[in-house]
Amino acid sequence: MEIVKEKLDNQIVLLIKGRLDTSSAPILEKEINELEKDISVVFDLNNLDYISSVGLRLILLTKKRYGDNFCLKNVKPEVLEILDMTGFSDIIKIIG
Repeated sequence: MEIVKEKLDNQIVLLIKGRLDTSSAPILEKEINELEKDISVVFDLNNLDYISSVGLRLILLTKKRYGDNFCLKNVKPEVLEILDMTGFSDIIKIIG
């Protein structure tokens, strides 16, 4: 997995590439823990090929930390299907 971090004013966009699973989740978790708390956070999932339950857990933790200041964008259909099946798409804003 690769993460590209982009700051736009008071918003951080994390472009997540590859697989978000048990072996790669600690990398994303470290990035999340290093972010400021009074910003907006966007996970751009355009290049995310796979997400495991560990990845879903990180999405949920980020949602709890940032509330309405967190969203997902550019979610591929196969990842969106997982978000729909787990109910995450009902509680997390998804754009694009």
